[in-house]
Amino acid sequence: MHIQQISILLLLLLVGCGSSKRETETRGGITAMRAAYSADELRDNITYPPIAQRHGIEAEVLTKVWLGTAGQIDRVEILSVKILDADRFEKDLLETAKQLFIEESKEAIHKTSFEPAEQMGHPIRSKLIVTVSFSL
Repeated sequence: MHIQQISILLLLLLVGCGSSKRETETRGGITAMRAAYSADELRDNITYPPIAQRHGIEAEVLTKVWLGTAGQIDRVEILSVKILDADRFEKDLLETAKQLFIEESKEAIHKTSFEPAEQMGHPIRSKLIVTVSFSL
C-alpha cells in the first residue's frame, strides 16, 4: 500500500466518515455522537464544472472538514483528487478540471448543513471526511 493511502485509511479510522446517520460510539465510558450531514443535500449542492462535463471527465474529491460546535464549517482541506480514466485526457485539461473540481467541492460543502458531533450530550468541535463525487 502507498504511504498516502495508509495515511488516509488511518485518518478515516481516527476521524470517521461523515454520513446521513448520526452514529453513537462509546470509548472509555464516554458516549459520543459523530458529526453528520445529508449525502442527498451534498449531492444536490454540487455544480458540475461545465468544461469537465463537456469532456466527460469524472472525479472523486476527498476532503477533511472541520466543524464548530454549532455545525458551522471552520475549514475544508482537500486530501486528494482522483480523476477517473485520467489517461484519456490531455494534461492541461486535467489540471484545469482538477482545479474546478476542487473549487466546486468546497462550494458544495459550504452549502451543505452539518450537525455537530456531541460528547456527553454537548456539541463539540470535530472533523470528518467527506467525499464529493462528480459522475455523469
